[in-house]
Amino acid sequence: MKHRWPFLLGMLFCLFSCSVEPISKPKMYFLAAGCDYANSPVQTLRGTIPDVKEMAACMQNLAWSSGTDMSETVMMQEGPDREQTNLYPDAVTLRTRLQEFAAQTSSSAIFVLYFSGHGTSNNGDVSLALAATDEVAYTTFPVSAV
Repeated sequence: MKHRWPFLLGMLFCLFSCSVEPISKPKMYFLAAGCDYANSPVQTLRGTIPDVKEMAACMQNLAWSSGTDMSETVMMQEGPDREQTNLYPDAVTLRTRLQEFAAQTSSSAIFVLYFSGHGTSNNGDVSLALAATDEVAYTTFPVSAV
């Protein structure tokens, strides 16, 4: 028994003399795009806008419950309007948003891209079918560009 005391005292000394650095949580970036195509001749989708809103709420809840800081951008094309805002989900705006996120993120960051809408395929190259512009029924963004 008397030989255990030095060992126990040594263990207590090690335990209380060590400093523990808090683990830093990564920043989360969430970019969502949804298109209902009501402003184009493409088949209208009714569930895409509620889908994007629900996913954004889920991501906010996940970030909040884990104590993670989240930067969120939600881009939606809803209804017949084609107003080109900085949140209108056409190919140019999506590329710009992705570049902005890439410039902000670090290697430890978590980035989530969520898309709700049609997709296209041309010779095996898959693209997101994004919102219409005045020139075209829908714009495409290659998945490989993400």
